[in-house]
Order: sequence, then structure tokens, then C-alpha cells
Amino acid sequence: MNEAGNGGIGSAKRDAFECVQLGNLNLSGEKNISCLLVLGMHRSGTSALARILNLAGAALPRNLLGAREGNEIGHWEPEKLMSYNQRLLVELGTDWNDWRPIELDRLSDGELSAARSDIEDILREEFNSHPLWVLKEPRICRLSKFYLEILKDMGTQVLPVLIHRNPLEVISSLLARSDWPAHLSSVDASLLWLRHVLDAEYATRNLDRAVLSYSELMSDPITALKRVAKETGAGFSNDLDEITPEVFVFLNPDQRHHIRSSEEVALHPVLGGWMEDTYNAMCNLERSRHSKAAIKTLDDVRAAFGALTPIIGAFSEEARDAKQSRHVEVEELNNHLQDRQTELSEASATLQLTGKELEQARRDIEAGQKTIDEKSQQIEAISEQLGEQQAILSAVRNRIGAREGDDKEIAELVDAHLEHLAAAHQEQLDEQARQYADQQNRLVSEIANIEAARNAISTELAGAQQGRDRISAELAQVQAEREAVSDELDGVKRNSSELLDQLSSMSEELVQATNQIDQIHLEYRQSTSWKITRPLRLLRDASTRIVSRLQAYFAGKKH
Repeated sequence: MNEAGNGGIGSAKRDAFECVQLGNLNLSGEKNISCLLVLGMHRSGTSALARILNLAGAALPRNLLGAREGNEIGHWEPEKLMSYNQRLLVELGTDWNDWRPIELDRLSDGELSAARSDIEDILREEFNSHPLWVLKEPRICRLSKFYLEILKDMGTQVLPVLIHRNPLEVISSLLARSDWPAHLSSVDASLLWLRHVLDAEYATRNLDRAVLSYSELMSDPITALKRVAKETGAGFSNDLDEITPEVFVFLNPDQRHHIRSSEEVALHPVLGGWMEDTYNAMCNLERSRHSKAAIKTLDDVRAAFGALTPIIGAFSEEARDAKQSRHVEVEELNNHLQDRQTELSEASATLQLTGKELEQARRDIEAGQKTIDEKSQQIEAISEQLGEQQAILSAVRNRIGAREGDDKEIAELVDAHLEHLAAAHQEQLDEQARQYADQQNRLVSEIANIEAARNAISTELAGAQQGRDRISAELAQVQAEREAVSDELDGVKRNSSELLDQLSSMSEELVQATNQIDQIHLEYRQSTSWKITRPLRLLRDASTRIVSRLQAYFAGKKH
């Protein structure tokens, strides 16, 4: 397989242009220009499908959106068009992750005309000169009617290819995305899936289209391609059997995550109802694209979803605000906890530093005491030497006194010499004694200072220990508050699930009431007797039940 099959964007561009027959065609209304329009919810396999259609012979856009986190095989869509669609959604007061319906009438006629012109320019720039090209960008599902009108005005034949995926897999994949907003829940992801599928299916209902599932694409892509060619009339330039090895190399099973079964959808407490019915209907259309039962189911879900969208939106906003408030509280608690942990780390570092200073002070005291002992020993040695000199002097004087016949001058000289020697020794001893006394005083002062520092350090240690105990108590309180907030969040999630259950139940009653109204209309048209008041009473009773349920629910919500 070539490099593009492994996700290389540069080679993908070359493959996109090499795998189709180039000519002098343009997007100005030529009848032989066709667009394979891939429509599907985010994380539903639209990227893989676009690349497989390209390998079969459909041209890709010139400027591809490259691979990103969560989609390492590449997006295979025009980057410029994706950015433009996102800006258009923002101008319409919505976003890619908003499941509420889009209102194009928010734009003036001039703004709509400018948007049409901008999109046409982008499409011509990306796909000029290609008779068959593939267009994929999940936001188009929300703007599908608008895009179909634009492509029709350009003279391009639209060949829709719808792809759907198990909603549980899509939701898990969405929640794992780094750009999925923290304030949105799995309920929002569920409704977003529902909106994309319903809008895309309804807009393309009257066109020759193919409906695929992500599971079929991954397990048997060649059969899926052959069915696309048969059901849409797309004429692929490449032999599908010949590209089989390259297709299977590109569709690496290791790239598929969040695998869930169809049975899990039916058993899910939130997805049961609308999502389950829609998923099953799309699976039926995959097997039989003209299934009337599937179309009716989708119409029923669309009608109920549309009728209750304002109510669901109000509850969703309330739950989102509560979740956002709790999220802010959790963030504040986390920041407070982080601050306390920082203070604790600083206190621990201070304790370690104080311990080192105390140990150094102890070593200094021991060294000072050792110096004092050494100086004391030196003073004692000098004192002994002085005693010995004095003893020698006394002996010399005695000997001089004993010599009665010696010359008096010699005696005087000897006495003077001995006295001078004794004075010099005494002066030296006095100086050393002063030095030793000064040094001893300094050591005593240093010892006193060290002892004071030691007492101060002990006081600081006691204060630090109290601070550490206080911080530990605060950390325990913060952890308790954090657990309480987590319990409240769990409560909000449970309330959301209960809300959807009640809304689903009310939607079923609404559908039943609609059927009763249809029956009443039939009886009314066929009846010629006074019994015509009977269906009117049935209509009144059905409406009263629905209104009573809603009033009771809202009354309970206020309390």
C-alpha cells in the first residue's frame, strides 16, 4: 500500500488526483459532475468512508485537514470548508456540539446569499476539473438542506452516502475527545447523535442514496463500496476488486475503539426510546433503503423530538447550569486543596531546613567546647612552665647567696638578668592569659547566642507542627467537601436520567394523542349523526391528560 494508505497527507493528495481521470471539466453546471456526499455524525466513520471512496476513484479536496489527536488516519475533508462551516454555525448562534435545531432565518437574505457564494467558491477551489469527487464534513449534516440547494445550483449531481454507528460507541468516543466541553454530559452527546442522524436522513430522503453502518464498512468494505455504486449510480474509475488489499491495509482494526453491541442500546437507561428506535430504523434502511416502516419510525421520532425540544432544552440548560456551578465549585476546591498542599510542602521544607540548622548549631557548640578545653589545657601547661622557671630562679638565687666570696658586681648582674628574664616570662604569660580570657568570653557569648537560636528554632518547630496539623485538618475538610460535591453531581446525573425517562414517556403519550386525533378526524369526516360530539370528548380527554402530566411535572420540579 502507498504512503497515503498509512495516513500520509502529502501522498494522499497525490493519490486523490491520480486515481481519477482528469479533464477540462469545472463546476459550472456540467451534467457529468457528481458529488459523493458523505453524511454522518462525528466519530461515526465518515473519515474512513471518505478515504475508501477515494481509493475507489473519487477525488479528494486539494487542501486536506491533517491527522489530529483522536483521528490519526486523517480526516480526508477540506480544511477551509470545515473552518467556514464552524464560523457559519457561530453566526447562527450555535456550535458543532449543540443539538438544538439550526435556524437559517437568523441570517438576512444578503448574508445567506454571501454564504452560498463563499461555499461555492471553496468547492470550486477544492474540486475543480473532477467528474466524481467526495465531500465529507460532519457539520454538513446540520446544514444538509442548505448544501443540497447549493450543489444543485452548481449543476452537480448529489449522491448521498449516509453512515451511522452504534450511539453508545459514538458517545464514548465523543466524551474521550479533548475538545468535548466539560459542562456537556452524555445526554447532550446522545441528543447530538440523534440530531445529526435525523437531519441528514430527512434531507436526502428523495435522492438516490446509500445507507451504511460503520460495522459493515470495517468488516466488509468492498461489498459496501459495491452497494454504494449500485444504489447511487456512482461510476468508480478503479476496479474495486483490485483495490481490496490497499483498502484492508488502510482499515486497521486497531484503530477501532469503544466497541459496543446493539443489545446494549436497548438496555441503556438513557438511550432507550428515541435513540434505540432511530438506530434500529437506520439499520433497517441499511438492509432495505425504501423500508416504509423505518421511514415512519423516523418520522415519529422526529415529530416527538421536535415537539419536546423546547422543554428538553430548558431542562438541559438547567442541568447544564447546575453542572457548571458544581464544576466551578470542584475547581475552587481543587485550587484550595492545591494551595494547602503547597503550604504543607513549604512547611515540610522549612522543618527540614530548621532541622539542618539545629544540627549545625549543635556541631558548632561541640566545636566551641572543644576549643575551650584545648585553650584551658594550654593555660595549664604555661602555668606549669612558669612554676618551673620560678623554681629555677629561686635555685639560682640560693646558689648566689651561698657564694660569700664571689664578686658583688657579678651577683648584681645575675640578679638583673634573672629579674629581666622573669619579667619577660611573666609578661608573655599575662598576654596569653588575656587572649585566652577574651577567647573564652567570645565562646561563652557564642554559646549563649547558639542556645538562644536553638530555643527560637524549637519555638518555630512547635509552630510549624501546629501549622501542619491545621493544614491536615483543612485538607480533610476539603476532601469531605469534594466528596459532597461529587455526591451532588451523581444526584444531578440521576435526575437527568429520570427526566429523560419521563420525557420519553410523555413523547409516547403525545404520539398516542396524535393517533387519536387522526382517528377523530376520520370519524368526524365519516359521521352524519349527533354522535360527532364523542370524538370531540376523546380529543378533550387526551389533551387534558397530557396537560395534567406536564403541569404535575413542572409543579413537582418547582418544589
